[in-house]
Amino acid sequence: MVKGITYIREEKELVKVAVPWGDMTLVCDTEEFSVSVTSLSPGKRLPAYYYKKGMELIYILKGEGEGAKGRVREGDLLRVSALETYWIANSSSQDPLRFLVICIPPYTQDDCVWVGEET
Repeated sequence: MVKGITYIREEKELVKVAVPWGDMTLVCDTEEFSVSVTSLSPGKRLPAYYYKKGMELIYILKGEGEGAKGRVREGDLLRVSALETYWIANSSSQDPLRFLVICIPPYTQDDCVWVGEET
């Protein structure tokens, strides 16, 4: 173990949740942050949303798409600040767009406001 680094390992089974635009798997949920892996189905768009107080980091793992700030592709790291409306769409007709989502503080339904509809 490296000094100054805390390794987080949760003993619970990961649960994949189907949503209208793809699926989400919660990987880690602590008092400080939450981490999930999201897969956006081909041609689908995540509804527009914003956080009242929290922020989100999005790391594109695989695929390409469009976001509120322009084109996104594998390796991009995006920051969505509090009160900033954001959306992301998968521009592929064949492959999913996969991304890691880190919410600080952890995601809650009370903090996230959905302002758009999925397509």
